[in-house]
Amino acid sequence: MTKHTSTKTPPAQRLLAWGNERFGPAPILLYFLLYLAGILYARAITGDPNPSVSPLDVVAFSAVFGYFLLVRVLDEHKDYDKDCINFPDRVLQRGVVTLDQLKVIGVLTLVPQIVVSVLVDGGVGPVTLAWLVLFGWTMLMLKEFFAREWLEPRLVPYAITHLVAGPLALIWIALIGADGKHLPASVGWLALLGFLGGATLEVGRKLHAPEDERDTVASYTRSFGGPAGAAAVLTALIVATTANCAVLLAVVRADTVVTTTVFVIVTVAAVAVTVQFGLRPSVRSTKNAELASALAVVVPLLVVITGVLTGVGP
Repeated sequence: MTKHTSTKTPPAQRLLAWGNERFGPAPILLYFLLYLAGILYARAITGDPNPSVSPLDVVAFSAVFGYFLLVRVLDEHKDYDKDCINFPDRVLQRGVVTLDQLKVIGVLTLVPQIVVSVLVDGGVGPVTLAWLVLFGWTMLMLKEFFAREWLEPRLVPYAITHLVAGPLALIWIALIGADGKHLPASVGWLALLGFLGGATLEVGRKLHAPEDERDTVASYTRSFGGPAGAAAVLTALIVATTANCAVLLAVVRADTVVTTTVFVIVTVAAVAVTVQFGLRPSVRSTKNAELASALAVVVPLLVVITGVLTGVGP
C-alpha cells in the first residue's frame, strides 16, 4: 500500500499509509499487552483478589495508544534529516505526508492522555502527575537532553536515556489500573520490566549482519564489538526480561509450574536463536534474532496477563 501511495492519494489514505508503515499492528499489540499487564499487576498488588479487565479499560487504552503514537510522531520530527538519507523510500521522506500533518496528529494524541488521566484522578492527582513526569521526559527525549552532539555518536548512553520512558510509562499505566491508589514498592518490578523489555526489543531490532552495516545507521552489532558481543548482550537481556516476568507472577502469587515451564522454554529458544546469530551472522540469522527478541517479550507478557487473570494468591 505505501509504495503506491502518492501526494494525489486522499489525505486520510496517506496518513493511514504512514501509520501502517511506522505504527503498524505489531507495535500496537505490544503496547496493548504492556497496558494489560500493567493494569492487572497494579490491581493485584493493591489488594484486588480477582483482577479483571472491563470495557472501560479498553477505552482507557486510548491514552496509552495516544502516548506511544505521540512518541512516534516526535521521533519522525527528531530523525527526519537522517531518515531522508537512510530511508528515502518511506512515506514521510517521499513527501506523501508532511511533518506539519504529523504535528496535528501529535497534538490530537494529547487529548485522550489528558482526559483519561484527569478522569481516573477525578481531577489532578497521582495519575495526572505521573503523566506529566512522563510527558516532560518525552520532551527531553525530543530535544535529546540538550546534548545531541555528545549523545548521538554514543548509541548505548543514547538508548539508556530514552529507555527510561518505559518505566515511567508503566508507572503511569499502573496508576491508571489502580485508580490512582498508592502503589507499593513492588511496582518497581513492573517499572524494571519497562526498561528490560524495551532494551531487549531495542537491541534486537538494531542488529545487523556484516554485509548490512552502514556507517549512518545505528547498530548494536557494531557498538558491542561485533556479532558475538551483541549476541551476548541480547542473551542477557532476554534472560533478565523473562526472569522479571516470572518475578511479577511470584509477587502476586500467580506463578505455577506451567508458567515457569513456559518462561524456561521461551528463554531457551530465544537464546538459542540469538547465539546462532552470534556464531553465524547473516541476514537470515539477524532477522531470526530480532524475532526471538520480540517473542521473548510478547510471550512472557501473555503469560503474566493470563496468570494474573486466572490465579492471584492470597
